[in-house]
Amino acid sequence: MAIYLASPLVDIENRTTLDILFFSEWERDYKGTPAFFKTILKDIDCPVRAKEGNIRFCRSDYFCEYPEDEDFRGTWRALWDIKLQLKKPLKESVLLEDVFIESEAFDESSKFMGTTPDDLTFCVTIADFSNMEDLLEAQKQIDLKNNLDMNLSIEMRTTVIFEGIFQLIINIGIVEKSFYEEGALEARIIQKICKEHGGTCHYTDRF
Repeated sequence: MAIYLASPLVDIENRTTLDILFFSEWERDYKGTPAFFKTILKDIDCPVRAKEGNIRFCRSDYFCEYPEDEDFRGTWRALWDIKLQLKKPLKESVLLEDVFIESEAFDESSKFMGTTPDDLTFCVTIADFSNMEDLLEAQKQIDLKNNLDMNLSIEMRTTVIFEGIFQLIINIGIVEKSFYEEGALEARIIQKICKEHGGTCHYTDRF
């Protein structure tokens, strides 16, 4: 059962933290095992092993295949966000050959997820830019909008996908199932800001 890896990012300060996203064809409860993390690092050609890692379950429409799906699970595809603590600093950044790559990493601790009415996920929106100046301006405007009237627990990080393509990953915090069913308003506002500054919010719009 393949997974698809995307957007690796090495922390520029200590070089021992690596973030990476992945998605799959099935929604599973991933906990992460040493063997799972080891295979992922091998597949992205990372020469350093992980000391420990954790996985957050998210939803994002960046990789969605059915943007008009009435079921929010089709529009807001399951996405997992891994944070790995590496055993030693990584000297160079990690770049993939494509916007995402296939991996055979298998988490033996994972199991199929049951959907419940109080299903909680992190909501993630992703935007690609052709220059860092536009990205930084969008990031600034998102901060201003959030401080003005949204008051979300936003986390933002930037990475380079390819030469000349810069990516802004915005985690707007934990939301309930109803957030998506009611149109994910705050996420759409953030995407609108990104698009106003030259960003695109689905991988097929750029690649």
